[in-house]
Amino acid sequence: GGALTHEDAEARARGEHFRVGVLRSEYALIEELVAGARESLGAREADFEAMDVSIPKEAAQARAWHTKQVEEARGNVKQLEEKLKDCAERLRQAERGLGSA
Repeated sequence: GGALTHEDAEARARGEHFRVGVLRSEYALIEELVAGARESLGAREADFEAMDVSIPKEAAQARAWHTKQVEEARGNVKQLEEKLKDCAERLRQAERGLGSA
């Protein structure tokens, strides 16, 4: 039974369609997470800009804390953007698979 039957081919095509659908939803979800992470980063950068530097002792602590917050938010955005790129690549490959089926 080396040859693919019509049913096999259909089942495979259905599987590919399903996979593409799943990847599309995953992509949309990650895209929303990226948008949220960017908003959060923007807010933290705004907090950093707005912090009160009139009290020197507290200013140093505040700057350290806010810097850490901004760096974490940046890292988060970067991580999610990588995840999005990875998902986009898998989606592209899955869609290419659809074209050949």
